[in-house]
Amino acid sequence: MSSDIQKVAAAIEHTLLKPDATYEQLQKYCDEAIQHGFCGVCVSSSNVGFIAKILKNTSVLPIAVIGFPLGAHPTSAKVEEARSVVMDGAREIDMVINIGALKNREYKIVHDDIESVVKAVKPIPV
Repeated sequence: MSSDIQKVAAAIEHTLLKPDATYEQLQKYCDEAIQHGFCGVCVSSSNVGFIAKILKNTSVLPIAVIGFPLGAHPTSAKVEEARSVVMDGAREIDMVINIGALKNREYKIVHDDIESVVKAVKPIPV
């Protein structure tokens, strides 16, 4: 594999966020990520424990998305979800921001929402 292709592959998060994702599908995504040298596999918070076990002894990161899909969850719920996925093995978190607050130019709400999650799971990257 050429160096450029490896660099691209290493930047890819293989993502499966379907609410009806099966263990078989999740296993396939993990296998593909390992095979191709992807950076991580990103899944719903309820599936991160499953993929974390599969990816345990690999360089592929188990990644959980929180606040999905709309970002409209209360900050306290996002903080709890973030803590929970870290306990389940997430090594990175993708967070959906409060889109409504952003569109309303409520920048302090957006900032505080993100900051609360980041502080709750430090040093895990968000």
